[in-house]
Amino acid sequence: MENSKLEEKVEILVELTRHNLVLSLFMSGATQDDICKSLHMSKTKVVDMLKGVKRDK
Repeated sequence: MENSKLEEKVEILVELTRHNLVLSLFMSGATQDDICKSLHMSKTKVVDMLKGVKRDK
């Protein structure tokens, strides 16, 4: 029981870290395709993470 809670928390931390990395790469000028290739993620997942995000100009 305790182990599954720990696994759940670790998975949440991994997902938050991945999301932060996607945002950082995007804001630094990487394209969505570059992000997909670099992080081995699907385009759909990257697009979902970046919904509503605009680059600073």
